[in-house]
Amino acid sequence: MEEKVHIFYGTNTFGMKLLRFAVALFLLTVPVAEAQNCGTLGMEVRGVQSVAFDEYPSLNDVKQGVLLLLYGRETADCPGELYDYAVSGKEYVLKFDDAYNLSKSNSSDARIRALNLSAALKETTDTMLKDTSLGASAQDIANSADITIRGFLITQGKNNELEGEVSNKTREKIEHYRLATIAYEVADESLLTTNTRIIWKRLEKEYLLDMQRADELYSSGEEKFGNTQNLSRDIPSRITAYSNTKEVLALFQEALVLYTYHEETEKILETRDNLQEINSLMASLRAAIEIYFLVLAIFLIGISIFLLNRILAWREDNYEHYLGNELIRVKGVGR
Repeated sequence: MEEKVHIFYGTNTFGMKLLRFAVALFLLTVPVAEAQNCGTLGMEVRGVQSVAFDEYPSLNDVKQGVLLLLYGRETADCPGELYDYAVSGKEYVLKFDDAYNLSKSNSSDARIRALNLSAALKETTDTMLKDTSLGASAQDIANSADITIRGFLITQGKNNELEGEVSNKTREKIEHYRLATIAYEVADESLLTTNTRIIWKRLEKEYLLDMQRADELYSSGEEKFGNTQNLSRDIPSRITAYSNTKEVLALFQEALVLYTYHEETEKILETRDNLQEINSLMASLRAAIEIYFLVLAIFLIGISIFLLNRILAWREDNYEHYLGNELIRVKGVGR
């Protein structure tokens, strides 16, 4: 009996140690959010500032709403659900501030990042912030966040639409209207989305057709110009080359009209360089052809003058011969 008690006691001691280990392990694995202090998190949220507060007062309402939720609980007790929600609210304000600053940049890449970040914030509003289990305060926060992000998206859409209207480069116009369409679509503005999408697609279709035509003209001009430069330098070949360069010139000029219309700066410069080279070659060919025909004309004139002189000399000799015959005939009659 004593032995059994001893064995039971030893087993019980081991069980207590195992229990203590399990409890310690459980405490270590409990989410940090459960142990967070609402007051500490509230101080972090209170310290969040944004230059966007003036333009978007509803963004500040998000911040104030999160603070009210936190300060409405005991400072030593911040449930995980509340903690996660408050962190989402704080991150929302911080990310909105980033998106707002990016949207003010002159860089196209920065504004695209602002739009992408805005879409992510809209998703956050629709999912994480609409937590009905936290009551009406959470719903107010979600509404303020929704008003903020929708207003911000519409502003981005209008700004891009305006820049698309005043831009001279078709590619930039297309990009601005594309971004405006995306902004309106994310903001659930169906009418604005439809209007800008129509303009975007029309510009894109026209641009692609014109660029295809211009590139075909440019490639054809390059090919013919290369063939022209490979011709020999005898006069018939130069005449053929001159005729070909006139065709090449017309091809590049037509391509230049299309590139200029769409403000394709790089292509405009390349085409003008080719036109300058073609004009230079045409001037050289024209000069060589003119010199050839000038020499030929001088030669023909010289031949003509020589033949004319020979004809005149022959006619004079013939006339003198005629006069000599008449004189002899008259003398013969006089005898």
